[in-house]
Amino acid sequence: MKLGRSLCADAAIGSRPRLVARQRASGRANRALSLRTTASLCFTVRRYPLHRALSIDRGPGVTLPAPAGAPPRRDRPIRCLVPKLGRAARAAAVLATGALAAACTGSGDIEETRLISGYAGLAAADEPRAATVGREILANNGTAADAAAAMAFTMTVTLPSRVGLGGGGVCVVSDRAEQNVEAISFLPRRAAQGGVVPGLARGLALLHARHGARDWRQVVSPAERLARFGHLTSRAFKRDLDAGAGRLHGAARDRFLGDDGTPPAVGQRIRHPALSAVLAGIRQQGAGYLYTGQFAERLAQAARDVGQPFSESALNGYRARAQSTLTVPYGDHQLHLPPPPAMSGLLAGQTWGMLRAGGDNAPALSGDSAHLLAEAWKRSLSRTGRWLSTAEAERADPQSLLSENSLTPSFNSIDPGAATPAASLTPPPPRLSGDVPTAGLTAVDRFGNMVACGFTMNGLFGSGADTIGTGVLLANPSAETAAGADLLPGVIANQFTGRGYLAVSGSDGAAGVLNAAELVRKLDSAGAGQPDLQGFLGLPRLYHPGQPDRLQVEPGLPEDVTQRLSTMGHALVKRPGLGRLTAIYCQGGADSDGSDCAAAVDPRGSGLAVRAQ
Repeated sequence: MKLGRSLCADAAIGSRPRLVARQRASGRANRALSLRTTASLCFTVRRYPLHRALSIDRGPGVTLPAPAGAPPRRDRPIRCLVPKLGRAARAAAVLATGALAAACTGSGDIEETRLISGYAGLAAADEPRAATVGREILANNGTAADAAAAMAFTMTVTLPSRVGLGGGGVCVVSDRAEQNVEAISFLPRRAAQGGVVPGLARGLALLHARHGARDWRQVVSPAERLARFGHLTSRAFKRDLDAGAGRLHGAARDRFLGDDGTPPAVGQRIRHPALSAVLAGIRQQGAGYLYTGQFAERLAQAARDVGQPFSESALNGYRARAQSTLTVPYGDHQLHLPPPPAMSGLLAGQTWGMLRAGGDNAPALSGDSAHLLAEAWKRSLSRTGRWLSTAEAERADPQSLLSENSLTPSFNSIDPGAATPAASLTPPPPRLSGDVPTAGLTAVDRFGNMVACGFTMNGLFGSGADTIGTGVLLANPSAETAAGADLLPGVIANQFTGRGYLAVSGSDGAAGVLNAAELVRKLDSAGAGQPDLQGFLGLPRLYHPGQPDRLQVEPGLPEDVTQRLSTMGHALVKRPGLGRLTAIYCQGGADSDGSDCAAAVDPRGSGLAVRAQ
């Protein structure tokens, strides 16, 4: 067997050097390594020294700046000539492959796929198959960002009612090495033509580009396989199918429902051949496959055909954004939240800012802490509505709304013994539904990185329209006041050490946003002891929609609490299932050995939390 000359065919932006090799199948692992006939070293040579932001396979469609002072980058494959070797030199060739790659690239940075031993991280998601995919990525030495992107792509297949290539979302990422936390925003955007431009693929590509370590193809391929060969219907998806079957029409109805219009049973296999082809294109060509070229033309035309039009230029021009987070103090650390256009960060940040100024120290809601939570939330809705009503050019910096000086007057206006009528607030809080179906996930890796993400289709199954022949469900249009208000990713990290402690994702409407802020209060009240994270997620909740002025409470809220709230003047309505949370909490920091880290999912849903060990 000989090595022949080859030209690398992988022209992906930022493609990491990789050795095309195969381990010969045998009964004993690692017995022999043989290179394929006419195998080659295939990689892209960079024209400037490797930079951290570019040293990892980024996937096509992601453009990142070169390091300062670097010459212009030319991402074209460079021929690497490998001398032919005889049989006697085969062993030496195997040992020398790393050196040959380094000689061609100027770096020994070679992509590896290996299982690691010991603790590798944790993952939690609102859909169980996605969580297991995240565990596999972490176990293969992936980062939390790799796991989050892979889980999100998986949910486009296994939970398309809430997560889809036609939708979008927001992530908050804590990078331990860089001691930095940032938000990645990729919400679906309304097009001038009336439809909604999808953002998910661009957002996940940016997340992976800035914080990933595994090959882009390894991130996308699990979802592609599930779409092609089928996945078992989970309880989470079955619940959405039962609730949203009436929203489906056309190709989407044919895709998800039987001939008689009934949804599949739990455990029944579903295949998505058209979607698998799209995911294959994204795997091979990067996120740009969805936004440029022939497929973009096809997608734009299909969207027009189903009455959700957007132009090809709007699709071409969509860009995900990396943004600075909104921050609110949490002890010696900071709570990091997404900034606008996601409204959830403003809402949760103001609420927590007022909660931290008062209230009792018990994790479970008492009459007084429930009253403070409801009153703080109503004022957050009012303040955010006032900010949105201001002309965009004249709006204050969103961070200024979270300052102590800004929040103190609102906190002082809360009567500790009586509910404030919503109509008396200036302006009255807008109506914000507490149950818009969204989904979330969290991940932490052994390197101490943390990621929390939330995803939306702006309604169950989005518009209910499947672009014919692509398998892409399109999102619903959304008003600015509701943009990103039904999902909340958040991270608690130390601003000096960069160490992360909490990754939380609130979903299933604004009730999830409010109760993510309430989870932060519970953790704060738990003190120095190891908190019961799963127990906290199971405690009864409340939610106020702004309008009508009625406080929704879960049936399990103790009677003494409801009586106290009624005495204070709150009009109560019992309602189960107020929001969903997924969370990972590390008492000593995410860069520990994982022994004091816990992952949990909401018992109101059917998600899964797993440990990669």
